[in-house]
Amino acid sequence: MSLSKEFKFETLYDTNAFHSMVLQWILDGMKESIDELVDNINHMCYLGLKDLLKDHSPYR
Repeated sequence: MSLSKEFKFETLYDTNAFHSMVLQWILDGMKESIDELVDNINHMCYLGLKDLLKDHSPYR
């Protein structure tokens, strides 16, 4: 099974965004809690997938 061009882009985009968020969190002296960081990452992933998949969720 091959991934669509859009899904590949979304996966790479999310991966880079996650790395950037974690690096920024570390460089900022970790002022936010780990739970807050995880919530932010999960919310960002949700928004990206919601827009990408629209009404075609694979989890239905």
